[in-house]
Amino acid sequence: MNQPARVICQPVTAEYSVNCPACSAALFLVSPDSSRTPSGEPWLLDGDAIPGTTPDVEKGYSAMLSVGQCGSCREHYYVSQLTILHGDWDLLVDFHGGFDAFDAELPITNWLCAIPSQDQQVQGGWLLTRSDTPAGPVHEHTIGPFVLDRLSSVSGPVGVSACQGRGDTDPWSHARNVANALCESVFALLAEDVRVPMA
Repeated sequence: MNQPARVICQPVTAEYSVNCPACSAALFLVSPDSSRTPSGEPWLLDGDAIPGTTPDVEKGYSAMLSVGQCGSCREHYYVSQLTILHGDWDLLVDFHGGFDAFDAELPITNWLCAIPSQDQQVQGGWLLTRSDTPAGPVHEHTIGPFVLDRLSSVSGPVGVSACQGRGDTDPWSHARNVANALCESVFALLAEDVRVPMA
């Protein structure tokens, strides 16, 4: 059995900008322990679970495709979001809902992650927001943003919905491929974090 590719993480030490894939305008500004948008408005507006990435009820895992719109060029974009915690599905639902076991003001740290290639060159990268919770660490991986050529490929009358889009080249297929490619690696990263907390 192959070992999952190892994720390398570096803490965000100064303000880091997640930029629009169409015009490079700043969408989301991340500091070591907080984040904000230049406009004060949310940078991700709607989302839905990615088909073909089955939630793991025992491990607390969800994969979402979320969509936003650039305030500068007005183009739409999407991200793949993988959220995992060391606990069951009910805890993950509580975490997303912001109630029960979780305080709304959980301490967070932001990290930049990548998987080195065989020659140890870092390929791509993404944002990890790590929350300390009473149930242990929660990892929220945000991969992207990616250009969204047609909003109708992911959204319909009720908003972003996995019922929209067909074929292997639509954003849902891409988001599923990203999530499935990283799944084992991000679980291994969380398991390591549970053993030896990231600092």
